[in-house]
Amino acid sequence: VNLSTNAAKESAEYMSMCVADGDVRPRQSKLLCKISTIGGHPFLVLQPFKIEVLSEDPRIVVFPDFLNPRECEIFRSISQEKLSRAKVYLGGPPEGGFSLRRTNKVAWMSDDLHPLLGKVSRRIALATGLTLTSAEMYQVANYGLGGHYIPHPDYAGFGEAQGDIYKSSGNRLATMLIYLADVAGGGATAFINMRLAVKPTLGTALFWYNLKPYDGPIVNESFWNQRRFGDPRTFHMGCPVLTGSKWIVTKWIHEREQGIVTYDLPN
Repeated sequence: VNLSTNAAKESAEYMSMCVADGDVRPRQSKLLCKISTIGGHPFLVLQPFKIEVLSEDPRIVVFPDFLNPRECEIFRSISQEKLSRAKVYLGGPPEGGFSLRRTNKVAWMSDDLHPLLGKVSRRIALATGLTLTSAEMYQVANYGLGGHYIPHPDYAGFGEAQGDIYKSSGNRLATMLIYLADVAGGGATAFINMRLAVKPTLGTALFWYNLKPYDGPIVNESFWNQRRFGDPRTFHMGCPVLTGSKWIVTKWIHEREQGIVTYDLPN
């Protein structure tokens, strides 16, 4: 087997989803477009969630206008002085290292840094039906011209050395990614195994489950929940930024204290 040829083919396939410079969605993508007040929740009666289901299995959902322009501006502003070059897990220490796999800057921010952050966390919990008790801090990421992140999962595998949050809170059950700015060219989030890509749009939130139910035999003694496994269909990439810059904020939601997980949205 010519590994270099296979790698080149895979790379070409991945990049084909980025060349379109826009949304790439399978035929089943617009399964459901709706307005939801989550069963008449008082905070949503006047401003309900807009929801577009892109995939039922795995569950991938878009929330247009999840943040307003002013809220996006606040996230960008308060993260500026905290930005530093991002690291990735390289198979060694859990803190990872620098790599050309990921070319961006990130800032980590806790809910108590600004009143808006706690407010948005409550909004995320309401939209997803998940508790954020065991969620990570917000990560704001800024990609400059050419900035990208190669295909990767958000969940961690059995053999990976991870930090304390994984040992205390389990794996990354779900991801909420919010676009803090429009991108003039490139920068889409592409799910490579789903042939699905989402173009960055100011204020839009993209939500998906990283794990799937597992009913088979226990294969490894570890601190992981053995009834959920990482779903390889959620491998995704940040397409290269061709014009301008890209701003996103991500909230990773872990397994601890979630109770029964339906892999669906409320109501």
